[in-house]
Amino acid sequence: MVVAVEDLDDAAARWRAAGLRAERGGVHPVGTENVLVRGPGAAYVELIAAGRDESNPWLDRVRSARGPISWAIAVDDIDEARAALAAAGFDPDPAVDGSRRTPDGDFVEWRVCDVGPGPYDGSLPFLIQWTTPMAPGPADGAVVEWLGLTPPDPDRLARLLTAVGFVPSEHWPRRVFHEVGSATGITLNPIGEPEDLRPASWSMSWEEPDGPPTSLSLAIPTGEPARQVLDGVAVSTRPDRRGT
Repeated sequence: MVVAVEDLDDAAARWRAAGLRAERGGVHPVGTENVLVRGPGAAYVELIAAGRDESNPWLDRVRSARGPISWAIAVDDIDEARAALAAAGFDPDPAVDGSRRTPDGDFVEWRVCDVGPGPYDGSLPFLIQWTTPMAPGPADGAVVEWLGLTPPDPDRLARLLTAVGFVPSEHWPRRVFHEVGSATGITLNPIGEPEDLRPASWSMSWEEPDGPPTSLSLAIPTGEPARQVLDGVAVSTRPDRRGT
């Protein structure tokens, strides 16, 4: 999840005050810079800001927005994923190379492609394939367990998720998805009514009409369950008592 902020140090302080580790990630060649909220899991939150005064599509997008602006799906083979999306009726951009130098001097590289009409599009995710991955996140960092979104066209996004391998729920096949081999899930609001419920089944809804349209559920090592809004994201945390 990519969250645009005005000042990275201020944003990092807000997330740390909520009990979430937030560390500088580095600077991109296009001029953006980031802070990462992450732990031992693969998924993470990227707080991003414009680091230079010049103009380009990425800086202009980040500079003009606040709060969640986009999100990414990591894939093993971006060319294969692009072909699957094209077969599903999407028109993804060609994959391009990206990189970032970390504060420790490490160089991380990836290939990325936009699926929506421009950089950090809010309606559809972009794809990323790590070619020189980041080192693992801190063992006591936050683990992303669930992402809640309110897209302009949830059925179109559901089709995209299915095309790249996410597994839909048996009861909410166009609204709730799980990543294969992971506990990470995605809910697309409005969730609507469940389908094919057996008499003994039960249902629940993640919708919160008065809350932010984007939400995150994070596991942290210690503390108490909490919920607050951080930079336009409804963030829920729960202690998973890892290591005990």
